[in-house]
Amino acid sequence: MPTRTFKIAEGKAVAIYASYCAFRVFPDGRLNSAQALRPDLPIEAAREWMLPIVKILNSSTEQLDAYLEMVGTGDRQKEQALRIEGGGSGFSLGTEWPGAESDLPALGVSLRWRWDTNLPIAMAVTVTWARPYSVMRLPARPLAAPPGFEQFPIVTESFVAEALRKQNEVAPSNATETALIEPQQTPATGTPVSEVPTNGASPTAEAVAPPPRHFSLWIYLVGGAFCCACVWSFVRRNSSS
Repeated sequence: MPTRTFKIAEGKAVAIYASYCAFRVFPDGRLNSAQALRPDLPIEAAREWMLPIVKILNSSTEQLDAYLEMVGTGDRQKEQALRIEGGGSGFSLGTEWPGAESDLPALGVSLRWRWDTNLPIAMAVTVTWARPYSVMRLPARPLAAPPGFEQFPIVTESFVAEALRKQNEVAPSNATETALIEPQQTPATGTPVSEVPTNGASPTAEAVAPPPRHFSLWIYLVGGAFCCACVWSFVRRNSSS
């Protein structure tokens, strides 16, 4: 497992004993990000690797020591509380973001608290470039490793949001055929929901729901009132004559 060195500025570099390196590459061959992961560490080894990084990045050794002391307690309840309710159970530091589309890198180093008595620290170093938005497009051909990284496995990913659609669930807005929603069981009655076309067509006979009960009651009331009016008019005419 080689030691990977990340150069920050002239005379300043961050080194990590990496067991795994992952690279994200844009279609034009430029790196999006490079991440180096090392085997999990005991607390003493984590401090030994982090001390020169903390000094190079002008960070606080007291904060590092306080974090490692907290990890050394092995308090899983506290780790869960920090991770779920607080700002996280890790320790991180890095350089400032260079600005959108500046084509410059930013470096970040992180420690993650693992539930392991002997090796409780996971360490990672990530370099991310602020590339122009114009290079964030789908690759037209298979990508090759950038110069100097040919010995590492390269994982390439296209920048695309996956939105998988099933034909029997959603119909396009310009569809010419009717797409029916699959019947689902209602929680209350357990009966299937009627199938309704999604393209605006008139519902089928099976999809027409019966009128509500209060609507039928109004029909009976209006009809009864009409009959009463007819009877009252007939009786009045006979009494007049």
